[in-house]
Amino acid sequence: MYAYIFFNRLSFAPEVGFHYHPVFVQAAMMLCAAVALALLAFRGRFDLRPDARSCLALGALFIVGVAVDQAGLVMGGQGGLAVQLFACMLFGCAFVLYTLLWVQVYEVLPLPRLFAAVSCALVLSALARAVTYVDMRGQGVWCVAFCAVMALSLTMLNRSFRIVSAGATRSEGPLGRERFAKGLLFTLRGPFAAAAAVAFGTGLTWGEAAVEEYRPPIALAAAFLVCALNLVFGFCGRNGPKARSALFGAVFPLSTILLLASLVLGRFDGAAGLPVLFDAMYYVGLSLFEVHVLVAIIVASRGSGVSSLAPFAAKMVVYGAGFLAGKALSFALDPASLPAVLTAVLLAYLAFNVVVLAVNQVSDAAGSSAPVQEAISMRMGERYGLTPREKEVLSCLLEGRSYEGIGRTLFISSSTVKTHVKHIYEKVGVGSRDELIDQAF
Repeated sequence: MYAYIFFNRLSFAPEVGFHYHPVFVQAAMMLCAAVALALLAFRGRFDLRPDARSCLALGALFIVGVAVDQAGLVMGGQGGLAVQLFACMLFGCAFVLYTLLWVQVYEVLPLPRLFAAVSCALVLSALARAVTYVDMRGQGVWCVAFCAVMALSLTMLNRSFRIVSAGATRSEGPLGRERFAKGLLFTLRGPFAAAAAVAFGTGLTWGEAAVEEYRPPIALAAAFLVCALNLVFGFCGRNGPKARSALFGAVFPLSTILLLASLVLGRFDGAAGLPVLFDAMYYVGLSLFEVHVLVAIIVASRGSGVSSLAPFAAKMVVYGAGFLAGKALSFALDPASLPAVLTAVLLAYLAFNVVVLAVNQVSDAAGSSAPVQEAISMRMGERYGLTPREKEVLSCLLEGRSYEGIGRTLFISSSTVKTHVKHIYEKVGVGSRDELIDQAF
């Protein structure tokens, strides 16, 4: 995310006439993500992997994008603007590919490590943004710094992928148009709706004032707070997968509601005396949203047995479309009407969550007669190629039984149970019962 912010600020400053450069970058990213989605969901998978060749090519694309953008700044006028728009397309393509490559690292991590990795990345991004919160438009030293940061990140990407890929089980099932439309789109309706609402609200309110009102201390404090909460949630939340799933399901919509509410309240005339409170609400909500939307997409994709690349490309399309729609509406509206529009977006999102909660309750009640552990073990058995006996052992493991209890239930010895459990761990790609339960649920 900081790569996107950094690139914008190399070309954008509130006091110059070229005010809406980030809008062009969002449009470029949306178009490139749409192409990636078409290739991933409808034409098969990308063969792109974060190997040395891919990272070098991507680094070159970032450098060319920055060089072309700066050339457009030097040229000025309509010709320079056209050159900068071309640079936006280059950067948009590079950023989408860069994001999809990092997702391939994140999607093979166990849930606690996934939370830790994304949360620490959030803190590093906030730190980098605070340190470099200066006017950098058109300055060569910052262009070099940006390229150096991206080179370091791509080096880390290549090394991280080699480490986490060793022995890891990846979700790379075929997707296809029908499976994507009927399966993942329904499963991910929550993250997609949240992304659309947040993007629309951001596009509606973003402008020069948004850049001038950035509060580094509050943003840093929010990032550290969210990181600490996520680390506790990821590593200390050993109170069962159902409780963890319920907490995760609650935090995600609440973060979106908090973010939208801060945008609404901060624009009422009577709220002028509480800027720090609303800024804190905004940055905490934004930090939670950025972490949990990525985790939600990866977890849902794992449950469907497919790679999270296509769903994440779809999220980028949804976010870009929402941002551009909000920005277009902001040009047509009187600023005094923005609070009312934001309130309508917030209410619509609240209504969506109420409907989804009601549908889930009805679905849970209808399916409550089927044993959950048995259904999950059958599903995982088909996905990972477990034998019938291994499915039975897995079902008992999910019920929390000991090896001796499983042996008595299935009329086999404890040593045989241990052998089956070892084979299950190897096929699923986990190293402990906790990791197995995280993967199952």
